[in-house]
Amino acid sequence: MKKLIGLAALVLALMLVGTPAMATFELVLSEDAGGQTVVASGPDFNNLSFSGIFGDFTVSIFGATAQNAAGGSNMLSSVTTVSENVTASHTLHMFVAEQDYTLPTSASNQLQIFSGMGGTYGNEPGISQAVTFRMWADSANGLLTIPGTFSNGNQPATPAFSPHANFNSGNGMDVSGLFTRGAGAYSLTSRTDVTMSGGGDMNYATHIFVQAVPEPSVLLLLGAGLLGLGAAARRTSFRSKK
Repeated sequence: MKKLIGLAALVLALMLVGTPAMATFELVLSEDAGGQTVVASGPDFNNLSFSGIFGDFTVSIFGATAQNAAGGSNMLSSVTTVSENVTASHTLHMFVAEQDYTLPTSASNQLQIFSGMGGTYGNEPGISQAVTFRMWADSANGLLTIPGTFSNGNQPATPAFSPHANFNSGNGMDVSGLFTRGAGAYSLTSRTDVTMSGGGDMNYATHIFVQAVPEPSVLLLLGAGLLGLGAAARRTSFRSKK
């Protein structure tokens, strides 16, 4: 009887505590100032995709993938086509969020994050289009946490859209910055804002890459090695002159 009472108490305690929320990988959309809608979700470090009509836009294959790796972690996304279905200009916000990054590791807890984007768009006259990319990292591992504890800042497309049909952020150069992670896992979030008038269409790809910052001891060893190579080369040159 005592065993049954103990088992019932344990079950009740588990019911009151509830099931821990599962960490997820999410694709989220919103239009203009509207609310956010999760259009696809799945387990950590997997592949996600969405195709369909969202508000005034048609989205074809909005996909993302994420990796948690010792040599460098990443979060990638791409859109095969996003097009505007009405005359008025609107903005589509496209989010990707992934929790539970634990790699790469770093003794100083500092990581270097690189981010960038690029794509093409229809170059029809009279159609206005613009796109901006931004990323956030959160040391508290929050899902879709904006702002997080770190950002590389706004990365608008360049060159100016007209008359160019190709674009990228930072004139083709990644933006990078140093992120101080906490003792536990961290998360990454990206947001791509696409603004266009009726008939506009574009495709794009974005990337966030995280690598460990070389430790001072490693840099000192590398410098000592280079100095040694330089000294050896000078000795060889001196002997050959004799």
